[in-house]
Formats: sequence, structure tokens, C-alpha cells
Amino acid sequence: MTYQWHEIDIETPVVELRRYRLRPGRRETLIGLFEARFIEPQEAAGARILGSFRVDGDPDGFVWLRGFTHHAVRPGVLGSFYGGPVWQANRDAANATMIDSDDVHLLRAISPRAGLIAPRLPRHGERLPALRHTLVISELRYPEWLGRYHLWLRLFLRKLGADPVASFATLMAENNYPALPVWRDRPVHVALIRSAAPLPALPTELGNMLRAAPEIVTLTPTARSRLR
Repeated sequence: MTYQWHEIDIETPVVELRRYRLRPGRRETLIGLFEARFIEPQEAAGARILGSFRVDGDPDGFVWLRGFTHHAVRPGVLGSFYGGPVWQANRDAANATMIDSDDVHLLRAISPRAGLIAPRLPRHGERLPALRHTLVISELRYPEWLGRYHLWLRLFLRKLGADPVASFATLMAENNYPALPVWRDRPVHVALIRSAAPLPALPTELGNMLRAAPEIVTLTPTARSRLR
């Protein structure tokens, strides 16, 4: 069984996985600011805010996913937002909540190949049901193993009834908006599961492909997260 992996094909949906370490007691402040001020302007610039989450068991953890139609549009989209009046007026308030905002993986969609299809954006004050989600973040020993790892991990999770709604892997391309740092030289695979059920340890043949055991992050959607 093989999985074709086109490292040079960057005309594909791209996602930033952004993980923030916040100052104690400031998470709700940032979420309120994020949902009131930052979602619509980014989407107007051409991004898609796919999801925003509290990290279960970590009162200072905040995770969000920002999508782009493909890699080439990313600099223009980000330049429009971060150079625009909304961010300029609110950046000091946002940055005051953060200890670290540089834990960012620049990823490309594996499945679905058209990218993560997210539902509509919840309106302000709208109360919609939501399910907890799980991220499985795996750092590969070698980037050329990403395709094979994706295939076998998907089969393993499917047998558990935890088939991912989407999977991503490190985009093998330069960061084309260097004002926002992203991880380099860390080939990762990310599986997004719409469940918070505990997962068993990986089989040995999968675990041996990784630099360490996968990081399992359980997430609860915020009120205006598309992913629910």
C-alpha cells in the first residue's frame, strides 16, 4: 500500500495551526477580543477562520486554525489584515494576553484533498451545540515518511471508530510571510478527530516512524468556532 506525496505541489489548501500560551487568567479576554474583532476582518481579507478552541486541562492554552485557498495567496491576505486598521487598533490589547504566539505549524491538506470544509460562522450571541475535538500531532523522523504514516495512522484510527475529519502535514515550502514565524525542520502530521475519547498507544511500527510519542491535544470549541 502506498500514498503518493507531492512535496512541490503547493497549490493546495493551506492551514496554520496556531497554539498560544497565554498569561494566567487572560484566556477569556483574548477569546472575547478574537471573536468580536478579529474573525470577520480576516475573512474579508481572504482567510477562513476554521476553528478556535480552549485547550482542555490547560487554562492558559488557546488554539486556532486559519485556512487559505493555497500558499500563494497567504502573504497578501496576512498583509491586508495585519496592516489594516482593526489589527492596528487592537494588537496591543491582544498581545498583552500572550506569553508566546510563535508555536505555529504551516500545513497542507492531505484529506479531504479540497481542504477542511467548515460550516458557517456562528453569529454573535448564537448558541450552537458543540463537540470536543482531538488533535493528534506526530513529528516524523523523516519527511519522506509522511505519506506512509498518514495512510497507516488513518487505518489505525478508523478501526477505533476515530476516523479523522481532516488530516494535514507540514507544507514543504518557505514561510512566505516571515513576519509571523512558523516551525522549520519539523515534519509533522496532524489528524483532527471530532471526539475526545482516549486513544491507545500507537502500534510499534507506527511509533517507530516518529521522533517521540504523538502529542494528543483535547479541545473545546469557543462560541464562534466553525468547527463544532
